[in-house]
Amino acid sequence: GGPVGNSGTRNAQVAGALGTGPVTIHSNGNASLINVNAGITIGSLAAQFNYGTSTITTALAANALTVNQTTATSYAGAITGSNATSNLIVQGNSSGILTLLGLDTFGGGTTAYTQPGLTVTGGATVRAGLDTSLGAIPAAATASNIVLNNGILSLGGNLTNFATATTNPPLIIATNRGIGPSRLVS
Repeated sequence: GGPVGNSGTRNAQVAGALGTGPVTIHSNGNASLINVNAGITIGSLAAQFNYGTSTITTALAANALTVNQTTATSYAGAITGSNATSNLIVQGNSSGILTLLGLDTFGGGTTAYTQPGLTVTGGATVRAGLDTSLGAIPAAATASNIVLNNGILSLGGNLTNFATATTNPPLIIATNRGIGPSRLVS
């Protein structure tokens, strides 16, 4: 765990490659990239721009990223994925709030889903300012694209839409997203 990079690329080739503690990705005016080449579990996830404009990307390829979110953090980068097994699992407790502010494509996009793109469990909360922060939007109606298993999905709020630089934009969830049981907060 701990800070990952001050710009540049880091490859997570095996489980445990980033440790099990909190991971913060910094971008100091240049692009930062983490290639997740194996299913990994980390502590809380955060990304921040220290100065300048650049990109922060966590590339899942065909892998799962499990985040043990036990504190409140924001991730202002993109979480990308190339197929139905590139999913984000956020687990934690009632203090675990992960705010997603990027344009994310994990979960396979137009491919057939074999598992949820996003799973929130264990009392954790995922906050999203954009529908696209919740992963790829399915091309057709998809049951359980997002699964809430004692997890909370919080939409909108006092978030900034980085694509348009507006605060509190209206949030519309795509009709093709199937959201599983538990709590949905708007």
